[in-house]
Amino acid sequence: MQSDNLIDSAHSASIAEREPLPAQIVDSHGLPMDVSQGVWRFNVPADDVSFNFDRHCIKNEHLLYGLKRHLIYCARRVSPREAYNIIVLNVGWMSKTGSWAELTTADSLSSHQGLLGRVMSEALALMRRDNVDYNFHRLRAWYSWCTDFVPDCGFDPEDAYKWERVQISGNEKGVAVRRSDPTEGPLNDAELILLRKALQRDESMELQHIFERSAVWLALVYGRNPANFCLLRQHDFHLVDDDDEVWVLDIPRIKKRALPRAQFKEEYVAPALVKVIRDQMQAACRIIDLSGETPPGEQLLPLFPRFEPRTHQIGTAMHQWAWHRRSTEFTQLIQAAVKRYGLISPRTNEPLFVTTRRLRYTFATNRVREGISARDLAEALDHSDLQHVRVYFDARSTVVERLDAAVAKEIAPKLRLFEGELVRNAVETKVAGPTHKRIRIIPELIAQDHHVRDLGECGKEEFCNLFPPYSCYPCSRFRPFEDSAEEHEAVFDFLIKRRERLRSDPLEQSRIAVQLDEVIYACAEVIVTINDLESKHAA
Repeated sequence: MQSDNLIDSAHSASIAEREPLPAQIVDSHGLPMDVSQGVWRFNVPADDVSFNFDRHCIKNEHLLYGLKRHLIYCARRVSPREAYNIIVLNVGWMSKTGSWAELTTADSLSSHQGLLGRVMSEALALMRRDNVDYNFHRLRAWYSWCTDFVPDCGFDPEDAYKWERVQISGNEKGVAVRRSDPTEGPLNDAELILLRKALQRDESMELQHIFERSAVWLALVYGRNPANFCLLRQHDFHLVDDDDEVWVLDIPRIKKRALPRAQFKEEYVAPALVKVIRDQMQAACRIIDLSGETPPGEQLLPLFPRFEPRTHQIGTAMHQWAWHRRSTEFTQLIQAAVKRYGLISPRTNEPLFVTTRRLRYTFATNRVREGISARDLAEALDHSDLQHVRVYFDARSTVVERLDAAVAKEIAPKLRLFEGELVRNAVETKVAGPTHKRIRIIPELIAQDHHVRDLGECGKEEFCNLFPPYSCYPCSRFRPFEDSAEEHEAVFDFLIKRRERLRSDPLEQSRIAVQLDEVIYACAEVIVTINDLESKHAA
């Protein structure tokens, strides 16, 4: 007891001799960071990220000093986002333990040392209970650093060695992808068709709707994280070939220690997407004009501006990012669009839940089906190495699911891919229409007597250069005959069998099988519609 008192007296005297905490530091991005107050704000462009020490009411000076000194060290060496993650996770797990309240109020070094050991043990037990013990690596790294650099704060070298020897599991990546989780994993083929069709039908020019539509399209086409899109500015979209009207989008890369917008990846923009982005740029200018605030310079104008700037960033080192949206706000645009479309998942029969991350998973999974290499996929997803993309090459995540005929007919009405209308057969009504307007059954299904059966007629006035009858089913000008259910059933069965052959044959491209799905679902909807009509007539 007497030795403990001597230790406490010696260390209490040394508190005043410790290296004082600075009022301001320069982080790893070269930006100033105020560390003099209870709330520390991190220079993360696409988010408002801060940690409030005051909220945790840490009265224990040894603990508080150790946390702040280590955080300053991290902020100078790792990205602002990672420094934030370190303090949030470490304090978050420790604050869940039963001994945390005692540790934060410990008024002597001896009690601090004993309680700190207990908190570490209890935090590890909680992580193991939740199968997330890989988080312990940050906590023990903090303990070890404090042992080396602030040894007078009661961090025991023997305990540090003990924590280093603890075996922890790796962070299993891509669980939602491997398991094809219905709410967190990639969208399945039917859900993706549903979302794409809703986007194609969305022509609203309301400001908010333009932003929503653009966010979904960009996430679908490029598969990036929300922060990539939040960093975009209008001049990132530009022409590279005036003669052929070739547009590109320079998407900022996100690297752990690189400055924001220091590196870019040039992406080709398809003609259909060019219009979407142009509408988005016009909407962005309107939003800033309507805000009444001083607009940013031309080179600083975001592609996805906020309706009003983040005032706490005005006049600070983060001033140029005040008009940029946060990552969560970008994902909210996507979720608002899906909610507005009123989409119901054919898989869960519940409102379709979509996030930027799910669209990223979907993008990657589909690229693997198309035969992309691991290195090319890593580059497309903006990864620095291959370890994060291996999950997409897992056997289960790359298999094209079998499409059951009965299931297809059940799902088809929910997708609403058939936009045409049923008409009576002109032969029956004795009103013979132009023969070139007739849609014939596919050659493979012509009867042995060479009798060519009609599926319906085309409502287009001009020549159709698509590929009937496959292209007819999702077309709004297609007019199937009311008495042609048998013919459509034959086409449907043929398509199902063809898809299965393409899906299961290793020499075939399985992605082609998936590309048939839209035609199959539309054909199934025609059959269901005709059968429903016949049922009404019979009744």
